[in-house]
Amino acid sequence: MNWFRKSGWLALPVAFFLLFGCAAPTPAASASSGSQNPPDSVAAQGKDVQTQPSGGMLRVHYLDVGQADCTYLELPDGKTMLIDAGDLGGGPAILDYLAQQNCEKLDYVIATHPHSDHIGGMADIISGIEVGAFYMPKVTHTSKTFEAMVGAVAAKGLKINVAKAGKMIPAEGYTLEFAAPVQESYDNLNNYSAVLKVTYGDTSFLFTGDAETLSEEQITTDVKSDVLKVGHHGSDTSTSAGFLKRVSPKYAVISVGEGNSYGHPAGSTLRALSEAGAAVYRTDRDGTVVLSSDGKTIVPGTAPVSESVPSTEASPAQAAADPASETVWITASGRKYHADPGCSNIKNASEIPLSQALERGLAPCKKCFP
Repeated sequence: MNWFRKSGWLALPVAFFLLFGCAAPTPAASASSGSQNPPDSVAAQGKDVQTQPSGGMLRVHYLDVGQADCTYLELPDGKTMLIDAGDLGGGPAILDYLAQQNCEKLDYVIATHPHSDHIGGMADIISGIEVGAFYMPKVTHTSKTFEAMVGAVAAKGLKINVAKAGKMIPAEGYTLEFAAPVQESYDNLNNYSAVLKVTYGDTSFLFTGDAETLSEEQITTDVKSDVLKVGHHGSDTSTSAGFLKRVSPKYAVISVGEGNSYGHPAGSTLRALSEAGAAVYRTDRDGTVVLSSDGKTIVPGTAPVSESVPSTEASPAQAAADPASETVWITASGRKYHADPGCSNIKNASEIPLSQALERGLAPCKKCFP
C-alpha cells in the first residue's frame, strides 16, 4: 500500500506532511495452551550485556483488552510508554488503568499499525493524557478510527515520528530499537507493524504488533529476547519457525479475546511455543499480565482483578468510529467484508456500514483485516 494511494484521503496529505516530524535522534551507537504453573522467575542466559541497569525497574503490563492489543511500559528511568490502545471504545478503560498505575504522562506512544483493534482507543488516549512523542509506521488507512487518531495527534500539537527498522528512541540505561517494518510498502497492513525491542541489562522484550511471516523474515537486527509478545494474537500467519528460533523466548504473551471468532491463538502456534520451551501467558485466561525486570531477572505475575481493564461503551471521541458508522467494503455475492477497497480479494466493491455487514453474518477478510 502506497502512502497516499487511497482516494478517500484527498484532504489529508498536507496534514500528514505537517504532522510528520524529523526522525528522532539516534544515540551513538512447560508451556501449553494456558499458563499452567510458569516458573516464578527467569534469569536471562547467554546474552551480552548491552546496557547497565540503572537501579530502576522495568515493568511491562500486557493489558487484557479482549481481541485487541495494548501494552503499558514503566521504563527504568521513570518514563512511560504505551504500545497500541485496544479496540473501539476501549480508550476510557485504558486511561482508568493508567490512572491506577499513577501514570500522569505517556512519554512515548506507539501505534503499531492502523487496524482498529490496535488503534481503537488511541484518539481517547492522546486526548486524555499528556503525551511526549508519538510513533507509527508510514502508512494510512481509510477508517474513521484512523482519522480520529490523526486528528487527536494534530489537536495535541504532536509530530508523527516514523517507526521503521533501525530507528532508535533515545534512552539512557536501556535501549529502545525498532526492528520493523523494513520495507516502505506492503500489500498487507499487518506487515507494516512496528516491531520494537526493549533491552534492559541482561533482559529483553520484543513487541511485534501483527507482523506476519514476511515481515519476520525481513528483520535483520538481533531479535533474541526473553519475552515475546506473540504476533497477530497467536495467529498462524505469524511466529514462524525460523523467527521463533531467532527470538528463543523464555516467556510468550498472547493478547487475545475469549471465544473470538478468528480461532486465535492457533493450535500450531501454541505447539510451536511449547516445543520452544516458552512459558505461555494468555490475556483471555490470565487477564492482564505484568512482567518485571531489574535488568538481571524477569519476574512474571498478573494484575489484581481490580486493575484489569473492563470493556466499556464508546466515548464521545470514538462515537464516530463505532460499528454503526465504521465503513467496510463488500461484493454482492461475497461472504466477507473488507477493510480495504483495494484488497486483491475483491473487485467492484461497494461501501456499507460495518453494522450492516455484521447483521448479514459476513466474516472479516483475513487478508485486509487483523
